[in-house]
Amino acid sequence: MGAQLSSFRREGGSSTQSDQTACLSSPTEHDPTKI
Repeated sequence: MGAQLSSFRREGGSSTQSDQTACLSSPTEHDPTKI
């Protein structure tokens, strides 16, 4: 999953912030330990 996140961030620079917000919004789905 780490690779997918990396490519996603690369494609959308501002996506990094969105990803972090989603992670915090739904910690159950996006576990910080999994990343």
